Amino acid sequence: MLWLSVAAASGLAVGLVAHRHRLSSALNHQQQLRDDLRHWEHQATHDPLTGLLNRAALLACIEHRLVTNPRLAVLFCDVDRFKAVNDGFGHDAGDLLIGEIARRLENLTDGTMAVARLGGDEFVVVLDADRADIVSRAIVGSMRSPCPVGERTIRVSISVGIAVGPWTSSSASPSTSPAEVLALADSALREAKRLGGDRIEKTSAGEQLEHDRVVRRETLLRRAIADSRTIPYFQPEFDVANRRLIGAEVLARWTADDGSLIGAGEYLESVVDAHSYERLTESAVRGATPLIDVVLSSPFADGFRFRVNLPQHCAPRAWRDDRIVALFGPASLDWLTIDLCTTAVTDDLRAAAESLADLRSRGARVSLADVPNADLRVLDSIAIDEVRIDGRVVGSDRPSDRLHLDAARRVSDQFGAILSAVCVERPEQSRELLALGCVRQQGRLFHHEATALEFERLLLTGTPSHSFDRQMA
Repeated sequence: MLWLSVAAASGLAVGLVAHRHRLSSALNHQQQLRDDLRHWEHQATHDPLTGLLNRAALLACIEHRLVTNPRLAVLFCDVDRFKAVNDGFGHDAGDLLIGEIARRLENLTDGTMAVARLGGDEFVVVLDADRADIVSRAIVGSMRSPCPVGERTIRVSISVGIAVGPWTSSSASPSTSPAEVLALADSALREAKRLGGDRIEKTSAGEQLEHDRVVRRETLLRRAIADSRTIPYFQPEFDVANRRLIGAEVLARWTADDGSLIGAGEYLESVVDAHSYERLTESAVRGATPLIDVVLSSPFADGFRFRVNLPQHCAPRAWRDDRIVALFGPASLDWLTIDLCTTAVTDDLRAAAESLADLRSRGARVSLADVPNADLRVLDSIAIDEVRIDGRVVGSDRPSDRLHLDAARRVSDQFGAILSAVCVERPEQSRELLALGCVRQQGRLFHHEATALEFERLLLTGTPSHSFDRQMA
């Protein structure tokens, strides 16, 4: 019996040893699985060359931080002229340089920041907005010392684009996406590159929202022009000395999708490029043509002029391709006054001067609308028939307003051009303008901008003298 007990005990011991071995193997296998899982998780979320976060992990990080920190900032960093390093020293040297830059970026950050490599020579740092300026300057400064690349050293610079909140994302309303934040930082970076590199450019969520609003508004404007939803309006112009209607400024307005009429100020804010300005002018002339034809065939045609504002920034091709000239057709233009800003012609002054000379030869008059800022080259190249005064500067004590008025009188005297005024709002302004010899005036003092039907009625009924007397009293 004793022998059996010893044998049983020995068997039990052997069983325990085997069990411990199996348990140890299982634990080791489980640890290996955990290690493998951590390895693959790291591989899935980190850049293999630098060990920094990759794009997927970066976007997840930004998404999480947008909820907890509306003042989040993102720094988008890019090595200047990195391609020259790859081309000149080889891709191995480029990889070593990327590794060195990653090391320097990590040395500048702490546990509150996240550093990622998006690929190539693009790096991103995510941090609190109040530290963005300091850290970005440190990043640019960190490249001042040469970078060891194998047996050589290379000097490079880096550009940084900063996008800073406050952002509008929250756990309840995630209205700003990580991709949008990253795109905004990338936009700032591209501006830094455009300006020569080795610098920092910054933009904000508010600026992006304003930019998006302008882009959306211009898109709606282009659609309105394409759909013929622009409406012609006319601002009557009067000979104040003789108390009679002598012309009108052609305007274009457009209706929004809800049917409301977009005001002049908001309308012009919607136009951000030369092409849209040109299409806007085309739309204004096209919409006004029926009324212009009516006036030219009426007893009021003699001396009556319609005033058209050319785009403030005409594309050079619009002058070279005679697009501006084509706006008004081939017939006589003794009904037309062109309001011109010098910024519209400076990009191709020679072609613009030839086009305007052609228009003047057919009876059009050229009115200079930005006298205080007039480019002297324009005054030397283009014949000016009229000088435009902003009536709101009359009677003002501000030096800039007095300069505007003095410049208008000086250019008028020098070129033998007549004076006209826009935005005349008070009787005292009109009287002072009249004393300067400026008899052609328009503005709310005399009449509001009118639809084609309203203007035709005004033309037929005339402008009774007593209305002027009442306004000028």
